[in-house]
Amino acid sequence: MLEALRRGGIVCLLPEVIQPHWRGPAALLAGFPIVIHFIGLPSVANPGAAQFLIASCYWFDLATYREDDERRTMLYTSRPQDDIYLELTYWKRKQAWEGFKYRGNEWILSAKGTDLNSFIVQLTCCGIAEGELVQPILNLADTASSGVYIFEPSVGSAGGIQ
Repeated sequence: MLEALRRGGIVCLLPEVIQPHWRGPAALLAGFPIVIHFIGLPSVANPGAAQFLIASCYWFDLATYREDDERRTMLYTSRPQDDIYLELTYWKRKQAWEGFKYRGNEWILSAKGTDLNSFIVQLTCCGIAEGELVQPILNLADTASSGVYIFEPSVGSAGGIQ
């Protein structure tokens, strides 16, 4: 993963999703990601010397969940909270995802897709935004991910899920 980023590629963590058989209010949120990561390298004089990945991490905010006949929507916030947040919407009739990343009221990026994994890759492939809260990723087991999408431009024109 470090090599892919060093070569100008992308790394996207594919999220574990909330399951319908989980107890309590989690059943309402079935299908939504638990956490969404944006991945990058730490700021160092020589990016090739980076020894670990950094991530901005956004957790679902149960209090923001809304549902009507057309859509299911929820916000994702960082811990500790800052002014950057995500809004994810699942459109029921289209069976499609739509996501936005905001800094305050300012739109930073968006993505759409019918498959959750490809949607997450599109949403997170630009990596970490300037000024975003980050943390080191030392152990992938702690990321609540079900897989990793890696694209290395020097290896080929297609990425792969691992």
